[in-house]
Amino acid sequence: MEPRRVYTLSTNQKVHQIVRAVFRPPNYMCELLKDFKTLLEENLPGPHLLIIDLTTYPKKPTIEQTIQYIKAHPNTLLNFISHEADFDLLKNIPKENIFDVLTSPLNLKQAMYLVNRIDMVFSLKEKITHEKKKKNSIIRNLPIPLIVLSSDLTITYMNESARRIFDIEKDVITDEIPITVLINNILPRDRKIFAEALRRAFSAGLASSIRVELMRNDDIPALIALRIFPSSDDTTSHDTLEVFIAANYEEMFVLDETEVLQKEKLAVLGELSAEIAHEIRNSLMSIGGFVQIMEPEDQKQGKETILSEIKRLERFLTSIREYARPTVSICDVNIGEVINSLLHLMGPELKKHGISYQFSPGEGQVALRTSPDMLKQVVINLIRNACEAMPEGGTLEISIFETEEEIGISISDQGSGIEEPQETLFTPISRGGKSIGLPISHKLAQKLGGSISYTTSVSGTTFTLLLPKQIPEPRKLATERATTAHSHQLQHRPERRSARRFQVSLRADCIAKTRKIQADIVDLSATGLLLKIVGDIREPESLSGIEFEVPSIHTGKTTRISAQVIPVRKDKKNGELLIGCRIEPEERTLPHWNKYIRELHLYNPN
Repeated sequence: MEPRRVYTLSTNQKVHQIVRAVFRPPNYMCELLKDFKTLLEENLPGPHLLIIDLTTYPKKPTIEQTIQYIKAHPNTLLNFISHEADFDLLKNIPKENIFDVLTSPLNLKQAMYLVNRIDMVFSLKEKITHEKKKKNSIIRNLPIPLIVLSSDLTITYMNESARRIFDIEKDVITDEIPITVLINNILPRDRKIFAEALRRAFSAGLASSIRVELMRNDDIPALIALRIFPSSDDTTSHDTLEVFIAANYEEMFVLDETEVLQKEKLAVLGELSAEIAHEIRNSLMSIGGFVQIMEPEDQKQGKETILSEIKRLERFLTSIREYARPTVSICDVNIGEVINSLLHLMGPELKKHGISYQFSPGEGQVALRTSPDMLKQVVINLIRNACEAMPEGGTLEISIFETEEEIGISISDQGSGIEEPQETLFTPISRGGKSIGLPISHKLAQKLGGSISYTTSVSGTTFTLLLPKQIPEPRKLATERATTAHSHQLQHRPERRSARRFQVSLRADCIAKTRKIQADIVDLSATGLLLKIVGDIREPESLSGIEFEVPSIHTGKTTRISAQVIPVRKDKKNGELLIGCRIEPEERTLPHWNKYIRELHLYNPN
């Protein structure tokens, strides 16, 4: 054991002699100094005990120097020698640093009493430190995953088992691990349960036992039992409250085959039900619209068109009957003829909604080898999506283009653009009552070996379908297993989450030049927000600052955020001015802003 360092500041030789006599090697190393200047200039390491003789120095400056020194060496214990108890002078020194105040003149009996007490204190401290290291080592190497969250949803501790489960490298500092790492590893349908358990722990001091399903790198569903509980029953001290998340490692198991099949059947059933209803509705609406305007002389062609659609529905339902294993019928397809037939079929419906169309088939007969049924489903969905974007009518533009390896179909509308984040646009989840045609089209395009992308602005949106000129010969297209979706989410999760946007309703005061304007924040992310201007503003680009209050889900308190904003786009909807801005919170409010974003990620997990 290294000797404990004791420094004595005094000009009294007798004090030096007594201190040296009682604080002897090998337990102690004693240094006798004349003043603080010597202590600082010689750059001595921080002492365990610093004895200051106030009878030989001006008291006030010495206390001030002591306070400064303690800030740099917070673990140093202080012992003062004084003629009387100078409590007023010592009140600004942290109580945890003051060990004792001895009365002058110092004698050997006082010094012996001091060293005995110091021996006892340091022995106890060393024992506590040893036990703490021992416990930390045990916790760190426990097979039970353990995570500690602070009240601002920052991860303050994560042991090795937890790092393995959530795939965190050992060299990543705990404070740099975002809360989204935990959220993204939990299956979306279980995130609400996890968030609610945290809310109960933080706001009400209640413990919860939950089971959630994790998304793992090996694509095998796994359940894990979590125990979430607060560090204290006192939930009034929100700033210091911590919540522990412990997992019962023995209860983490791979689901048995029956349970896996049942979960997959339920997931597939939900998606297929929506797809069936969507496709039948599309075909019936097209047939109904065509029948209504069909003239007697068009009966022969009309019957052929209707029979063609009925046969397509029969083939679609047959593929469903195969329980998510439809067979792809591949043949040579003339793209121009397919789109012309679809426009002829959907013409009455387009006309009814005041929508005209322009079709540019490109040069020559553009053909490719693919599945005509799936291609028709994709194009119909994209056309219907364009129509939904133009409720008051407009022009639909369709064109075909060709590259060396691909054929592209471009469908443009004159709507007001898309505000929905790209990460949810092609995902089959609830989208505020909108059609699920885009998610279905995206999936079908992938089955055909192609892709769908889009560009959008306030003047309209263009969707582009790219297909390879030839896909492999007939193959069975199995409905994606839930675990494959898990793997896809795991692979792309960080990029998607970093740009995630949230719908909110916050009143804000905007600064435009020298005046304030009221606005509503209706959408935001960590780096940007969308403002709905309440009053009249002629120069949106003049916005420079913003102030608004964000609520804490845990405490219910609000915190005012001040930030600089940079307008990047503007739009008008229903007579209201919408301005998209980048946001740069001021340094003093940045921690509150970051905490609010973390809470949005946690409590809006879908």
